[in-house]
Amino acid sequence: MKLLLLFLFSACAHIPSAKVEHYIGDITLTIPGGKKPFGKMPMVARITKDPDAGLIMEEYVLPGRTPKAAAREIVTNYTATTEFGVYNVQDNLKSFQGTVRFTGTPWHWEEWTINIRMKDKAIVKGLALKEDGEIRARKIVYSTKGKPLFIQREHLRPASAVEYKKFRRQIVQRKLKYK
Repeated sequence: MKLLLLFLFSACAHIPSAKVEHYIGDITLTIPGGKKPFGKMPMVARITKDPDAGLIMEEYVLPGRTPKAAAREIVTNYTATTEFGVYNVQDNLKSFQGTVRFTGTPWHWEEWTINIRMKDKAIVKGLALKEDGEIRARKIVYSTKGKPLFIQREHLRPASAVEYKKFRRQIVQRKLKYK
């Protein structure tokens, strides 16, 4: 009986390889060639990476676009392709899908390119860098005819799980808003 219990315990004691990272930050929107942003919003992100399963999941929470609108939660699932470091991406709302190509140290990537198509056929191309734990991304949103519509800059700073929950709650309760 003891041997059976020991076997069951060791079988259930598998330690998952998934790692969760928490971030707080903001998104700034500008028109191409413009210097002054036309929009800025806070955001929080939780990124879960599981190298053993070859999966990545990003969860972003942003304020509603109007003072009365509910906060938006966007979950993006990354699925590995046959090419190392290249992932197909799609969000839970099915508002976009595309490809992300990572470069650098596997599972601790320092740079990635983004190429996605929105549900309305707009195209988003961008580059993100991770340096000193911070993530900075610059994405350009193009019309269906290829005209640049706006530039979205994201700046995320690492945070503890407690800080993440605090800021997430503030966004959901509309204490932190879209400007």
